[in-house]
Order: sequence, then C-alpha cells, then structure tokens
Amino acid sequence: ELVHGEWFTHLFYDVPGIRRFQVEQLSLDRLVIRVVPEPDTIPDLHVVLTKVRQKMGATVQVIQETVESIPTPPSGKHRFTISRIPPFEG
Repeated sequence: ELVHGEWFTHLFYDVPGIRRFQVEQLSLDRLVIRVVPEPDTIPDLHVVLTKVRQKMGATVQVIQETVESIPTPPSGKHRFTISRIPPFEG
C-alpha cells in the first residue's frame, strides 16, 4: 500500500516539544523517524509511533532516533519525508 508523505507530517501537528522531524523510508520493511526536540524537552512520541506502526504493518521496522539536527539539502528546503524506494513501474 502506498502512503502519501503528507500523512506522516499530519501526525506531528499537535505534538509538543518537537523542533523538527523527518521520516525516511530506507526499504520496504524499514522506516526511520528522526526528531529534533525543543531544548530541555523529551517529546512523547507514543501516539505517533503507534499510528505509524499500525499503518505500515507488523513487517515494517519503525526506528525512532532523537538527533541534535537534521541537515538541510543543498536546495535549502527541509525534507519532511524521504523515500529510498525506487518508483514502481508496472
């Protein structure tokens, strides 16, 4: 099942304590969620992670990483979602 990248961004709308986030799909069965927290906070990502796991299914490994920063690409525009899956041509 295809999941639109914006589905992930909506999950973070009302989660306090998050300065920046990024969701990267590394393979069909591996997804990384990176979060840069606001200073001196530990965001509660339980609801986000639960919804992602439900949507992606039991065979997909969902990894959460708390990081100090998320690099901006040369374009200067933050990428909220990244897919490393080649486009399906069928």
